[in-house]
Amino acid sequence: MLKKVAVLVSLFFVYHCVLAQEEIDYTQFSLEQLLELEVTTAGKTLQKVIDVPTSIVVISAEEINAYGYRTIAQILQNTPGFYVSYDRNYTYAGVRGFARPGDYNNRILLLLNGHPLNEWVFSSSYISYEFPVSIDLIDHIEVVYGPGSSLYGSNALFAVVNIVTKSGEFSDLKAKTGSFKFWGGDFIFSKKGLTINGRGFYSGGQDLYFSEFDAPKTN
Repeated sequence: MLKKVAVLVSLFFVYHCVLAQEEIDYTQFSLEQLLELEVTTAGKTLQKVIDVPTSIVVISAEEINAYGYRTIAQILQNTPGFYVSYDRNYTYAGVRGFARPGDYNNRILLLLNGHPLNEWVFSSSYISYEFPVSIDLIDHIEVVYGPGSSLYGSNALFAVVNIVTKSGEFSDLKAKTGSFKFWGGDFIFSKKGLTINGRGFYSGGQDLYFSEFDAPKTN
């Protein structure tokens, strides 16, 4: 039997220079308007999508809500070129067929508003429920394919994923539950440029039974 237990509680602060942000429905944009969207991840400067000299995908909050994604892993799994695997310990993302086991996502640079989230010991990034920011706080995600080491360092070998959070004044409180005794909650409070985001969840884990090993000789 294998039983996984996971507990996570995080408190995250995000400071915004912009105090108000108008909700934009990208689904109503024409192709010409989408090509005029501005991104910062590709060159660390504000550029229009049509002028970016690399392959880039922008995932909006409307798309995240429409598909019901609850983790970064679910978003990446449905992004062209990415695939996601899970070994019952961590969730791993690969790009275009490359993802060496044991890399712990340290070949993908994960950014939050342009700031690296890869930890300092193994340079790994967390893309499942252990990700510290609520999905509901995401305004859009900029995914830049290919090596970006000249701009971002060795972690940006396969791709750069920049998560841009919402700004403005709003609040949100949600509770969730699921299979395997899963329960959790999120709260978001944003006012006067300061955003406070708290997350917590518990999972009792799944019990696995392998009948072929249920014998005295295997104890």
